[in-house]
Amino acid sequence: MLDSIDTSTHAGLRDRALIALMVYSFARIGAALGMTADDVFTQDRRLWVRLREKGGNRHAMPCHQNLEEYLTAHLDRAGLRGDPKGPLSGRSGAALASSPARCCRRRTPTR
Repeated sequence: MLDSIDTSTHAGLRDRALIALMVYSFARIGAALGMTADDVFTQDRRLWVRLREKGGNRHAMPCHQNLEEYLTAHLDRAGLRGDPKGPLSGRSGAALASSPARCCRRRTPTR
């Protein structure tokens, strides 16, 4: 699935990085979209991610090698390394979170 994403665009790199983050770390969409560039960091020569979970809990974990490659490509192409407080998902991250709810919402008949 991740290989089928068109990574020739910035949006494709972002989407691949966010989907890979959820796949490899089992992160919720809210935790993934709430990340900043500062939440991706190097420790002991490995790339780590810091997730903010429900209830304010923070969880840091090392990245899988594929996730490391995808996040690095996204951060470099988007120029987010110079803005550590900038959102990892970019400006359109909110659209990613709301689109499944909009397209899959059941309409109930009104009487």
